This record gives sequence, structure tokens and C-alpha cells, in this order.
Amino acid sequence: MQKIKPQRRPHFGSLGDSRMRWIIVCQCLLILLGAVSSSAVAADAVRVGIYNNRPLVFRDMNGQPRGIFVDILEAVSLKKDIDFEYVHGTFADGLKRLENGDIDLMAAIAFSEERADRFDFTYATVITNWGEIYSAQAQSIESILDLEGKRIGVKHGDIHLDALRRLTSEFGINCRFIEGDGYDMVFEMLATDFVPLGVVNHLYGRQHQQQFDVTPTPVIFNPIEVKYAVSKGHQADLLFHLDSELARLKAEQGSTYYRSLERWLMATGSERVLPRWVWYVALVSLLILFVLVSGNLILRHRVNVRTKELSEANERLEGQIQVRRTAEEELRKSEMVVAASSDAMALLDPQGVFLSVNPAFLEMLGMARQAVIGHPLTALYGLEFIENTLTQHLNTCFEGHMVRFQARWPQSRGEEIEAEITCSPYFDQMGALSGVVLNIRDITENQKLAAQLKQAQKMEAIGTLAGGVAHDLNNILSGLVGYPDILLMDLPPDSPHLPAVSVIKNSGERAAAIVQDLLTLARRGVDQRQPVELNAIIREFLASPENDQIQQLHPKVVYRVELTRKPLMLSGSKVHLAKTVMNLVANAAEAMPDGGDLHLSTRYESASAAPSTMAKTCEFGYACIELSDTGTGIAPEDRERIFEPFYTRKVMGRSGTGLGMAVVWGTVTDHDGQIQVESQLGKGTRFIIHLPLSGEVAPELVSKVTDLKTGDGERVLVVDDEREQRHLASELLSRLGYHVTTADSGKAALERLADQTFDLVILDMIMPGGMDGLDTYQAIRAIRPGQKAIIVSGYSESERVKAAQLLGAGIYLRKPYSVEDLANTVHNSLNDSPDTLGH
Repeated sequence: MQKIKPQRRPHFGSLGDSRMRWIIVCQCLLILLGAVSSSAVAADAVRVGIYNNRPLVFRDMNGQPRGIFVDILEAVSLKKDIDFEYVHGTFADGLKRLENGDIDLMAAIAFSEERADRFDFTYATVITNWGEIYSAQAQSIESILDLEGKRIGVKHGDIHLDALRRLTSEFGINCRFIEGDGYDMVFEMLATDFVPLGVVNHLYGRQHQQQFDVTPTPVIFNPIEVKYAVSKGHQADLLFHLDSELARLKAEQGSTYYRSLERWLMATGSERVLPRWVWYVALVSLLILFVLVSGNLILRHRVNVRTKELSEANERLEGQIQVRRTAEEELRKSEMVVAASSDAMALLDPQGVFLSVNPAFLEMLGMARQAVIGHPLTALYGLEFIENTLTQHLNTCFEGHMVRFQARWPQSRGEEIEAEITCSPYFDQMGALSGVVLNIRDITENQKLAAQLKQAQKMEAIGTLAGGVAHDLNNILSGLVGYPDILLMDLPPDSPHLPAVSVIKNSGERAAAIVQDLLTLARRGVDQRQPVELNAIIREFLASPENDQIQQLHPKVVYRVELTRKPLMLSGSKVHLAKTVMNLVANAAEAMPDGGDLHLSTRYESASAAPSTMAKTCEFGYACIELSDTGTGIAPEDRERIFEPFYTRKVMGRSGTGLGMAVVWGTVTDHDGQIQVESQLGKGTRFIIHLPLSGEVAPELVSKVTDLKTGDGERVLVVDDEREQRHLASELLSRLGYHVTTADSGKAALERLADQTFDLVILDMIMPGGMDGLDTYQAIRAIRPGQKAIIVSGYSESERVKAAQLLGAGIYLRKPYSVEDLANTVHNSLNDSPDTLGH
């Protein structure tokens, strides 16, 4: 840089006007020479890219470059006689300018192997930094795993963004990154609750967290070295000067390097250092002032007037700039909101040509931005779709009205989504209609959830109805099941009435089975779980009369059964699981009226191989039942409804009640399982059921005792509000050898027990009048602590039944019961047997 040496001032005596003019001319030459020198220096100045990353590098409120990296460059400028010219922009702008050669040096750039292929860095590290995740709310973020499903604000082009992308990908974490131009924009998104989390570097966060009222989380990552960088293969001398000066500054305690660290990292940062150009301006101003003073007053007056005019113009210009800057900032924020929206948004001109789209719209199309902008709507979606779906609504919108409607909207993968589409007219600054804004919101999942809620409400309503009538139906059916047993006990083997009574008993038992299906539908059927082996249940069904009847009705169906040899132990209800297999086999056989193949198999699947949609994970693995047929298949419109109660394509009353598949669904759900359906019209159907294994050991098989257990005069109290039930129980127990007393309510039972003792109380659970079975048994225990009891109900084993059993009541017996069930249950209860019958 050319320097002007001070010259000795000559001594003058009295000067004439010519000499005075000569002095003024010389002074003007000196001013011009200084200006030329400054221009030369500026021409040779090193262009440095800076951006807002306080405290490393930034611009203060006056637009002056500040920060640790700027302080170091100013020290280098004084030591090496190098002038630096600062070019401000975003970080991404700086990298692009450095690659294009528009600047010579970039300040505060983090070193990485990828960037080392594009730029040359100083050997010396100015400072070490790392990435840190901040939160504006009470977010429970303890580790990187807690980022699952979160929206995270990040700086565009930030090295910490690349590192976080790699980390989340390695851990399989799904999260969404919302990019801004700088760390200040990240904190603004946090402060306005636009995103719950944001990523900045540690130094910036430490300086600004209180200003934006944000809180650091424990998640830190990606330690990096922050250096100066130049374009690849250029400015080697400049890097050498910077490295040598950095080495000197780090070696000297109290140097500019350490003072800058203390100033920007520990102090308030309010200290300001005037840049060199200020001194140049001051020097030039003094010279100009000297010329003006030594000149004439007229010239100074003109300068003052012109200065005032320029000042006023500058104030007006500053006001206009501030207004435009505010508008641009608002526009930038609006663009960020649109870009971050999960709704697909597009701006069309009156001819239907795309003017702008957001990333969600491009993702839906599966196309690049340049392939969309400038192209008409019909070129991307086809004329048929536009005419059938959009034309009418777009025409209404171009009339100035906002339109909202629902339609199926195509996606890039050839699939369609259920979409809520809003067409809003767009007006220019003059109020003229200049386009339409399309907003496409995917509501597919919302509609599925609404359908599921509707289905659940329907099932709940039907279940409530089914459960409500089950008790009364079972009380009625008790006579149809119990009294035939009495008649059969009295009739001789050759009686002509024997077949009719047997039919009545079988009809009652079949009706009771339908009521049991209703209870299963009401999700109250699986009342007690016990260890059961699935293959044994299937083999028992295949050898049962029910299966024989199915095969007789469908003789052309060929069975192929493949059961795994591995025991598949479940914790569940044998009756319900057997009925599930029976319903599936019956439906498969009926789907093949002209014959076909029915394939039934079981297999073991580990926990890792089970479907990901299973509600619960089972450490013991899963039992898989697969049943397929080669029948007529299920139409797509029927497939979603096959598990609905009473929904059937069969002839009601001839081949089913319409409850079969609803019972299957209820049983699988009650056993914490999952059922899948695959079907094609004309090709058949396949059902796949996964049930969690229990890890229990198979129980020992006990042969069924067929002989009736009789009593020896034991005293039994029957408590039931139904007169027919009391009479039936009394008749059966009397024939079995017991001495029976009855009571029609809990109050009457307590009166009997006040002055009598009974070996056993048979207690109905549901009784009107204020005291049900549980209340009665609690009162009985108060006066007879060791009283044995059996709980009877035509409903199900409810929580109140289980509460009574916890108090000491023994076996639970469901209505309607047979004479065998009653005889064995009473005998086992009197003899403290652990067996439970009638469940």
C-alpha cells in the first residue's frame, strides 16, 4: 500500500494571492493523491466472505463486520500490510462465491473431508465448535432416539445438518428438517413454535439462547474445527500468511487472538473497534475541512447546502430501504412457512400454468421443480382428470370465490389419495385476479380413522345389545337344557318320547351356543384363560361331529392339513379357539360349492418374523394358523365388512347366523392376536392368524368323567331371583341327593343363613333390587366367614364375579347348565376340587 510521507512545511513571509492559489492547488493534489492511493489499495484488497454467525463472524447494527475471525484479520492487516474487503451474505452465498472466484477468502467455515475436496483450509484451527439441539418448549429430549417423528429447524448448508442426517439415518430415526438461511432463523422458528427443536452450533447458541428464550437439550454432536478457507489451488500465499500469523498470535499471551476470545465469548461484546477505513475517512474529512477553511465561504456554503440535500435524500432512501427490507423479511418468512407445509401447494396463472410449487407438491408428483414450473396442469395430470375433477371448481375460483371440496388425487407412484382441495383466488397489488392457489391436503388416514371409529362404535353398540340380552336368553334357555335332563333321567330307554326330549335338549344347547357367540361378539366371551395347545385343539376339531357334518355337506372339498410338530402353547379359551377354526373351515367349504382344495396349516414364527402391525410384542414368538381355499373369493367391496356382525352373503338360517366371522374377529382380538385376509375373485381366499405364545408347559390330559357325581344329603341354598331357575336347580339337586333350600333375593338368603347352616350356597350374580351376587356374598362372609359358594350367571364372568371369587367364592358356572355340569361343579366345590366346569 502506497504511503504518503509528511513534508516539511516551508516558511513564508507575506504571501500574495498567486502563492495562496498555489497552496490550495497543492492541497487539492494531495487529496487526489490520497484518494488514488486508497483506490489502489481497495483494488488490491482481499475479498472476504462473511455471514451472520455470532460470535465467530457477523455484522453489527451499523453494518460493520465483527467477530473473532474479523479481529484476527485486522491483526493480520496491520502486521502484513494487507487490506481486507468484506462481502456479506448467507453462508450458502459465501460458499458459492468462493467456488466461483467472486471472493478470495471465506471466514468461519467448518472443516470436513468433503469440503477439503472443494477448498483449501488454513492449517491452524481458529476455534473448535460442535452442534447442539435446542428446544423452545418442555420437550423430553434425553438422547438422539427422542428425535423420532420431530420437526427440526436447521440452517441451510450447515455442516451440522449433514452430520445429523447421517446420525438419524444410522439409528433409523424418522424426522423432518426445516431449513432456514441462518442460525437466527432457526431460533426464530423455535421462538414462534414453528418447530419444536432446532440445531445451531454451540457458540451461537450460548450467545443467543436467552435472547430467544430457548433451552439446550443434552444432545450434542459433530465436534468440528472452524478455519479460514480459499478456493482450491488459489491464494496459497494468503493461507501461508494467515497460518504464520495465527501461530504467532496463539503463542503470545494477551495477543489479539486471546483478547478477541475473551471479548466475544466471555464479555458482553459491547466493545467496538473502529475499522481502518474510518480513520481514512476522518483524515480525508480533515483535509477537506482544511481546504474549505482555507478556501472561501461561498464554497463551504454550497457544500453545506448540498450536504443537507443529500442527507434528506439519504433519510428518505433509508426509509424506503427499511420498508422494503421489512416486506422482504415477511415474504421470506411466508415462503418458509409454505415450504415447510406438509400440504401440497401450487400457484397457477389464469391459463393453468404452474408459477410456483412447494416441496410437498414436488414430492407428491415425484418430479423436479424445473419439470413443473412453466408447464400447464393438463400436461402433468391429463385432460380427463382435469375435466372430471377440477374444471368446474377452477372456473368458480377464477370468478373470485374460494372453493373447498374432496376428491381422489393421483400421486407419483400411481396411487391415489383422498384429498381435501382448496382453490383460492390470488390477486395482484392492483386488485386484479392473477391466478389460483391450490392447497391439497392428504386426508386418507383421517378417513381411515373415521371409518375405524365408526366400525368400533358399531361393534360397541351391537356388543352392548348382545351382552344385554344374553342374561335373559340364558335364563330362558336354562329350562330348555335342564328340564330335558330331568325327563331323560325319568324316561325308560325304550320310551317313544326319548327322541323328542333329546331334540329339545340339543336345540337348547344350540341356542345357548348362539348366545355364547353373542357374548364373544360383545367381547365378554373369553372369561378365563388357561394353558392350551393349538395343534391339539385343531386335531380335536377335525375329529369332531361338527367337522363330520361340514364334510358331509361338502363332499367334494379335499382337506390338506399340515400341523407343525412343535407344541404351540397359548393362554386362552379352548372353546373359542375351536369355534374360530370351525367357522373358518365352514366358510372355506361353503365357498367351494363345486369342490376344491382346503389347506389348513400351523407353524411357529419368532418375534422378529411376526407382522410389524401386531399390537403387542411377544418374547415367546407366535403361533400362525393359515387356512386357504380355492373357492369363489371375496369381492373387494365385501372384504372390509366380513367381520361385521350379521353381514353375510349366505342365506340366513340355512348356512349360518351371520355371526361366524364376527366371532372369529372377537376371539382373535381377545387373544391379543391379528388376522389378515387375502382374496381374489374366482381364485380363492387365505386367512392368516397370528396368536402370541405363552411359554407355558402343556397340561396333563385328564380323561372326561361321564358318571354323575351325587350327593349325600348335604344342605344347599339356591339363591336366584327367577322362580323357574330356583325350581330347576332345586329339582336337579334333589335328584342328585342334596337337601335344597331356595331364596329369591340376597336379603332372603341372609335371613336363611341367620338361623341355619348350609354346606354350599349357589348364588346368582345378577339380581335386581339393590343386592347382586357380590353384595350378597360379602354380607354372607360377614356372618359365615368360611361359607362355600358357587357363582352362577347367564351373562359372563365379569369383574364382579372375579371379585367374589377373590373373597372366597369357588367355581363359576354359566347358565344354561346341564345336569352333568351342575353335578360335577357342586361335588367339586364341596370337596374343594380345583377343577372348574361350565366355563
